[in-house]
Amino acid sequence: MTDLKAGKRMSVTLIPRANTELDWLAGRTQLSQVDVINRALQIMGYIERECADGGELLIRKDGEVMKVHII
Repeated sequence: MTDLKAGKRMSVTLIPRANTELDWLAGRTQLSQVDVINRALQIMGYIERECADGGELLIRKDGEVMKVHII
């Protein structure tokens, strides 16, 4: 089991698109960039596990449902 108090320190170089999204999300949510990255990883992990178990990612917008494929 992973100790949740023991963090992992990393240095990463973001591609320009990811950097833009990070800035936008941090501004929109008022979260720190570290919190945005942590949440993004948790969401991606959840989606990957659900899809591996036969689930689908769907977005409903304006009454239409679209299936999302993350590649």
